[in-house]
Amino acid sequence: MEVAFHKFGLKQTLSRKCIINALQALGIPSDATTIHSWVAAHGHDINLTTVYRTLETFLEHDIVHRHPSTGNIVLCSKLDEPGHHGFIRCEKCNNVEEFIDHQLCKEKNRIAKKNGFTPKYYLSEIVGVCSQCA
Repeated sequence: MEVAFHKFGLKQTLSRKCIINALQALGIPSDATTIHSWVAAHGHDINLTTVYRTLETFLEHDIVHRHPSTGNIVLCSKLDEPGHHGFIRCEKCNNVEEFIDHQLCKEKNRIAKKNGFTPKYYLSEIVGVCSQCA
């Protein structure tokens, strides 16, 4: 998946491209240190602080998500789709799939409004056992 940085008002820099490549290659929610190690192992010298800052920028633009249970970062697999982004995670094999559910988004808006809260974004996780591991 190619990320069109210009759609988010961002320049395509070597650091950003390397971090996206790392997230794609890793394929699982990863922390900044793991991402940094992957980038270094693939011949690029990017400062760990740059990785942290870039991930924060990506979070602000919904290019990546912070995984609810681990705090690790995962590349958004549905960049162009609005609605409630969530994850289904198998606790046996740790496979993670992203989903979007517009009805869930509406329900969470209703709950937030009822409690006098204005949500910024939604992210949730369903943990269980996938059909491969059942």
